[in-house]
Amino acid sequence: MTDVIVFGESEARSITERIRTAADELGTLLLEAHEREAWRVLGYETWGAYVDGEFDFKQRRSYQLMNEAKINRALPAGERRVTAREAQDVQRVAQSLGDSEAVRAAVAEVRAHPKPGGGKRRGYQAPEDKARGLAETLEEWCDEADGETPMPTGFVRSLERIRDAATSLLYLHEEASKQPTRIDEWQSA
Repeated sequence: MTDVIVFGESEARSITERIRTAADELGTLLLEAHEREAWRVLGYETWGAYVDGEFDFKQRRSYQLMNEAKINRALPAGERRVTAREAQDVQRVAQSLGDSEAVRAAVAEVRAHPKPGGGKRRGYQAPEDKARGLAETLEEWCDEADGETPMPTGFVRSLERIRDAATSLLYLHEEASKQPTRIDEWQSA
């Protein structure tokens, strides 16, 4: 059995930076292949067929990496590159990833208002997921209820889910009311 030699701190930082650089490069290369239609030249009918045939990841992941590359391409030289989580948030905020000014403004907005707790973490469930769970619960009730059948056995748990979702929605409402909306900002300009 071979002994593993653990990295020192500088080696660990070095390999981590190399991984980040490689990940950035992958998105940039995918973006170039997409924009310059490498998939057509190689005989694929669609981008998805190209990704499925040539790589060990899904089309959805290719779009995530390309969008991250588009965002980073719009940033000024020397500015910290966006993380995958930031890229998802920037996509929701920016009107178009093709407009460099809009992308830079979206990056600034996302970085100025980070998600609570620094993004998703173990045990964290986004409010929209809680709301989705509530809708699923209500749908189950509707499917099971025929007017004569008693409530499902998980009634108490379902009520707890409703309560949790309502609490989350209330919190979101309170937080949103503290922040000016993009429409408010536009109207005041």
